[in-house]
Amino acid sequence: PQLEIIEQRALSQETGKLDSTVRSVRFGLAVWMLLVIAGLVIMALTEFNLTFFAILGVMAMVGIFAMPIVGYVLATRYKNHMNQLGQNYIEVASKAAHSQVDYGMQLRRDVVAPLTRLVETQTQIQTEQINKLQKIEQELVKVESDLTKLGKRGFFGR
Repeated sequence: PQLEIIEQRALSQETGKLDSTVRSVRFGLAVWMLLVIAGLVIMALTEFNLTFFAILGVMAMVGIFAMPIVGYVLATRYKNHMNQLGQNYIEVASKAAHSQVDYGMQLRRDVVAPLTRLVETQTQIQTEQINKLQKIEQELVKVESDLTKLGKRGFFGR
């Protein structure tokens, strides 16, 4: 559900915002250029004024360069926002993946736990049996030693 929300924001809201912003900029630029053209028409109908002509020229240049600059700003803002949405998408997907891996590992531990306990129990039993056998072996060596001593005569023949 979280990924769908991010996807919907990326598809609908962002393109709608971008479209309305571009329309607003175009409208503002059209009004700006109409003012420049109206100023030129007024100047053509009246007497020529160099200062007024220079102002109209600067206004025309601002209008001409405004669209690429605004486009660059919009593209940068859109790219940054889409990168942020991408990061959010990656975070949500990573969290879900980690959750699935953790669940799988826990499931594996749960499945293997009885076998692990069996192996530990068998190892403990074998260790106890080996210890008992070693004690019996030591007792046998002692009995053999005692038997060997019984058959030998002492220093004075006894």
